[in-house]
Amino acid sequence: MHATTESRPSRRPADHVYYSMTKSLCRVCKDAVDAKIIFRDDAVFLNKFCPRHGKQECLIASSVAWYLDCLTFVAPHTPPKLVMTPVSAGCPFDCGPCASHQQKLELPVVRIPSEEPKDQLGRILQMLKKDHNGISSINLAGTDVRQGTDWQELMQTCRDAGIRRLVISADQIGLLEGCSADLELAVTLTREITSGQDEDEIGAMIRLLLSDRRIDTVELQPSPPESGDRTSGRGLTIPDVHRRIEEYTQGCIQAHDFVPSPLAHPHCFSICCLRMLDDGRYVPLARDLGRAGVFEMLQGSLYPRQPEARSIYIHAHMDAESFDVGRVMKCCVGVPRLDGRNVPLCSEKVQGGQSGVSR
Repeated sequence: MHATTESRPSRRPADHVYYSMTKSLCRVCKDAVDAKIIFRDDAVFLNKFCPRHGKQECLIASSVAWYLDCLTFVAPHTPPKLVMTPVSAGCPFDCGPCASHQQKLELPVVRIPSEEPKDQLGRILQMLKKDHNGISSINLAGTDVRQGTDWQELMQTCRDAGIRRLVISADQIGLLEGCSADLELAVTLTREITSGQDEDEIGAMIRLLLSDRRIDTVELQPSPPESGDRTSGRGLTIPDVHRRIEEYTQGCIQAHDFVPSPLAHPHCFSICCLRMLDDGRYVPLARDLGRAGVFEMLQGSLYPRQPEARSIYIHAHMDAESFDVGRVMKCCVGVPRLDGRNVPLCSEKVQGGQSGVSR
């Protein structure tokens, strides 16, 4: 007997607009789950369902306009030179990289060990030179400047291996004091920004960029909000950082002065390059070259190579809440290992450093 129309469950109109599907992770068990990308109240959310842990939703962008605008920039497909792990469990569990990865390594994140730091750094740099053509930047990760560590020697090791850019956290700025200027390493200074008190650091980082000639790029990393903030729509995303920068600079830098990176997924980086004027003022290059011109200028390197340019980068990392397989497949920031594998940074974070090992 067929159910009557009156007995069938009814559904009310949705309060959102469905945009597309992707794969994500359950925030609890880290298993792969289907995720809908939806628009609601001018914000973008991941709407997920785990059979064991139920419905989950998180904010991934506070502006639909920004989210869609980024997708108008088409990044070229530049796969890694080597495939290190077979495709078995699927992304991100096969990271190493596997044959599905779509972007070669541009920025290795190297954690300096406490024992034999120069020897281990040298081995990693040698492996990178052999297996990854064109590596010119390195992120020396960690915030502690260990007493007794010869950073001048480590930086010279990087320089001898062809590294031309050093990426360090704001807490490591003391490294620059004891290192000679003849190393000629361009410097990118990074800081994680959380919603609330750390937002004041945005202005401080811009002031440092404009005043310290040793630093030509600052990178602001909006920290994923806590789980409780994800469903309420609170938390800091790239468009929020755009707004804070516009407020701090009184409109001298605006959201339309930023472009995605052509070497990553368009929702991972947002970049504003500045031309410095003789009187100390600055003009976003997007107003001279157009946004397409800046995007084209950035094709050859993750960071700009023009010595006269200074840049503001916003780099949104992912956690298990915001994880999007489409983004990690285009990741160009990786953690190299001595066995030759390179694990995308966001994959390593969500899997607790075990990506590419086992599921």
